[in-house]
Amino acid sequence: TAWQPRPADTEMEAEMLSRLLLRLGGKATIATPEQKATVAAATPNVVEPERLDLGRVPNELVVNEDFERAWRRVGQSLDRHGFTLEDRDRRAGLFFLRYADPDKAGKEEPGFFDRLFGKSEAASASKLRVSVKSEGNRSVVTVQNAQGQQQTDAMAKRILGLLQQDLR
Repeated sequence: TAWQPRPADTEMEAEMLSRLLLRLGGKATIATPEQKATVAAATPNVVEPERLDLGRVPNELVVNEDFERAWRRVGQSLDRHGFTLEDRDRRAGLFFLRYADPDKAGKEEPGFFDRLFGKSEAASASKLRVSVKSEGNRSVVTVQNAQGQQQTDAMAKRILGLLQQDLR
């Protein structure tokens, strides 16, 4: 786990501190719903990814900026949200990233014998592309699979929803 620089998020800081405390052998306490509501009220600009309404997220984002500015802002947004960028191809307008589904995050990896005898329920990371294409004085952002085909599933909508929040 690595700390990513971003605006203050007290809930995330509390989670990081509790993980550090557990790692050092202490006991961590779990926040009550009232405490979470207090934190949410104190940080109204922070939208949690699981609260995104995926039905309202389009299959592609249209950004009213030229390619140069849109490329930079999409790259910053991907970095801010902690995506693992494997490569960038500015000429083709592609960000190559690995995306681990947050629904499967935290699940235990199979042990040696589980892998040996066929139990393979490991949370694997998908390889995706985020494409930024210029259309005149605006840009279109889409999520593609590793082969370059546009994705419209929940995983792609989650990524586009996070980008949409930053690119408003």
